[in-house]
Amino acid sequence: MEEEDMQQQESSPKRIKRRQDDGFRSRSRSRGIVTLSDDILEYIFSYLSIKLAIKIGTLSSRFRNSWIYSRNLDFDEEFAEGQSREEFIRIVDRVLKLHMGRKVCRFRLFFDPSEKVLQVDEWIRFAAMKGVEEVDLDFSAGSERILIYKIPDFLLDCGSVMVLKLTLCEFMPPLISFNGFGSLTTLSLSRVDVTDQILHSVFQTCLLLENLDLNKCLELDNLRISARNLRRFKKLKITDCKNLYCLKIDAPTLHSLHYSGNGKLMFSFGSTSNLKDAMLDFTVSMFRGFGETLYMENLPFKLVHVKILTVSSIFLQGLSPKYVNGELKAIQFCLHNLKEFQLLMETVSYCNPYDIALFLKNCPWLERIFIDLKGFSFYHGIYWELHAKQPLAQLGCKFQHLKSVKLNGFKFEELEMLLVKFVLEKAIVLETLFLVPDKNQYKITYTGDMQIGISREVQMGSSRIGKDLGKVWPELGNALGPDCEIEIGSIVAGPVLGERDQTSSPALEVDEVEAEDRENQGSADHGDQV
Repeated sequence: MEEEDMQQQESSPKRIKRRQDDGFRSRSRSRGIVTLSDDILEYIFSYLSIKLAIKIGTLSSRFRNSWIYSRNLDFDEEFAEGQSREEFIRIVDRVLKLHMGRKVCRFRLFFDPSEKVLQVDEWIRFAAMKGVEEVDLDFSAGSERILIYKIPDFLLDCGSVMVLKLTLCEFMPPLISFNGFGSLTTLSLSRVDVTDQILHSVFQTCLLLENLDLNKCLELDNLRISARNLRRFKKLKITDCKNLYCLKIDAPTLHSLHYSGNGKLMFSFGSTSNLKDAMLDFTVSMFRGFGETLYMENLPFKLVHVKILTVSSIFLQGLSPKYVNGELKAIQFCLHNLKEFQLLMETVSYCNPYDIALFLKNCPWLERIFIDLKGFSFYHGIYWELHAKQPLAQLGCKFQHLKSVKLNGFKFEELEMLLVKFVLEKAIVLETLFLVPDKNQYKITYTGDMQIGISREVQMGSSRIGKDLGKVWPELGNALGPDCEIEIGSIVAGPVLGERDQTSSPALEVDEVEAEDRENQGSADHGDQV
């Protein structure tokens, strides 16, 4: 489609001409379009994506050549959709040949470079010569690729690049240097054959670096993030680097750390006094067992400055009480800065409510809790019966600041109920408790006036929740006391909550549901009280 649009437009490299057609000008005024000078129009069109600029060029002869000044050359996956490989190549060649802009701000490419390496080199060289600031090269377009594209040396000498994103490629041997990337602020590498030595060069030469994202970089094994000489380094994200066994972080300015991968990873922290947001999503191989959780015992002492913490249940399992000199002892630590805690339950973990309660006890200033129970059920085993059930009932603590709790994927199982009972007994200033079941189930809210309202009735097993609620909730009712009222509300149209967005705070989602409840309050049809 883009190729046909281009063929309908003028190919001569002329500046945008003002059409003197009175009819067109009158129609423009009637639509509220202010007559602008050619220079201003050229400036506006230069910041449009190349795909949008080509489409606008078909609307009027005055905009016919607007795309030749585009600063954002996005030949990405969306641009390539619906085009054959040959069509894609012809369009890219034509755009770059006729491009008249003095600068390129962004260059994105989604392409299989097989048998076209030299052509791809020329495309990248064009962007580098135009002073490109953001480069996004994704070579995963081929379904069965054998060729791994090698990043040309001239790109590494492009001092204008501020954002570099690479997917499925590698750097030219021998050991490359990033001396030419003096302006680099963001580096994102996915399925790139990058080594520890290359990243060491990045931290030594890219002094303006702020963000580093490493995904499925299998050459990494012993990675050291040495960023003491960086004054702006804020965010580090590492996901699915399966061969990584040791991670050493010495970054005084680091603000956000997100790790997802092998639970056997050995962490070593230097200075991380500014670390406020941490995500440790550990996974454990079914074939390696759970002994590798021992690597996590020292981690809480490195997270004392964190305010928002997201972990998997494997992390809490690694902190569970262990036998020391014949006595079962828990690790003593205190996360006095932690305000928000998010727990992702892994299906292969043996984490129990007591493990969760022990961790929460060490977070005295906690205000918000989110627990994702989707696909997980607590294990009723010998350890729970002998070492966890009674200690949970006897655990002495009070949550003086806890205001909001949300459990996603709630199934009303026995141990889930015990966890809710524990929270309600200990959280003396709790304002909101949200229990959000899986799809096609119901939502329950607990408010400060000791009322629980159910805003959705559904089938659960062979019985109706609205009819058998008293059988499901006897322990919870006892925990809340004789003044507690349980109300069954009318069915709410649409989903109660969407899928959890890990980038957002549970507190924000709570506000959204409260707004929904207020909106439906006037039309709620209350049934029998239990």
